[in-house]
Amino acid sequence: MSLDGIFGKRYKCVGSDNFDEYLKAIGLNFVQRKMASTILPSIMLCKNGDEYILSTHTPVKTVAFAFKPGVEFEHEALDGRNVTAVVHVEANTLREVQTDTDGRVVDIERIFTEDEMRMEIRTGDVTARRVFK
Repeated sequence: MSLDGIFGKRYKCVGSDNFDEYLKAIGLNFVQRKMASTILPSIMLCKNGDEYILSTHTPVKTVAFAFKPGVEFEHEALDGRNVTAVVHVEANTLREVQTDTDGRVVDIERIFTEDEMRMEIRTGDVTARRVFK
């Protein structure tokens, strides 16, 4: 499957596993973690020429970044960290590697289908999963 059928489609978070542990691992305090855990974002992927735009929307904040596959860029993560990232596109999967200003590395894999997007987030020995429909 390719990404062609999902451009412009909005996916809403419907569940998470181990997300609080991930938020702890990236340095968020208790209040920030509780707020992040209760807000269910939606995600949309678009394409303009050879550039992709990934948008994450919450009632509190919207973060969107544009990228070209395999090209390093900087952006602000939804949690407020400034990161340097590179995204690779393989069929229906986006693989993003982020490095924040503290040197912490986060790997994010987003697998898109027509019905859902599954996200796996890894940092150190912590892995979290989120499901969007």
